[in-house]
Amino acid sequence: MYTAQKRAAALGSLALSAAMCLCAALAVTTFVLPAVVNKSTVQVALLNMYQGIGKRNPRLSTPQLTAPYKDPFAKQRVEVADLLLDLDADIDGLFHWNTKHVYVSAVIEYVSAKGEFNQAVIWDTVVNRTQSHHLQVKGQKPKYTLVDSFFGIT
Repeated sequence: MYTAQKRAAALGSLALSAAMCLCAALAVTTFVLPAVVNKSTVQVALLNMYQGIGKRNPRLSTPQLTAPYKDPFAKQRVEVADLLLDLDADIDGLFHWNTKHVYVSAVIEYVSAKGEFNQAVIWDTVVNRTQSHHLQVKGQKPKYTLVDSFFGIT
């Protein structure tokens, strides 16, 4: 008959084949249950834009600006935009049985005076399965400040 080693190998290959079939079936459900984002609106309003020579402080998200072009020892000329963010999004369609967290971000895109295309994340969050799936942000300043080091925003 068969030895214990051969029987263990046959049982292991059967278990591995069953696990592979189960993984393939789980992967197919990703295509069967498509992610759908319902009605969403995002609006960004520009409040103020100012230029100056700034010193970057790694502990602060906003550069400390001196009076424009007055500090001869500053390292970097920067342009900063003050923005207001309005966001209304229903991300309930992104959650199904295999989704635990969804990363949501607001990315602003602009073209500099030199014609360079830029993108910057101004707001982000992680939504858990147990939290509300309806995101509403009204008149809030973004989490991250829009700073351009080479005067490219205007």
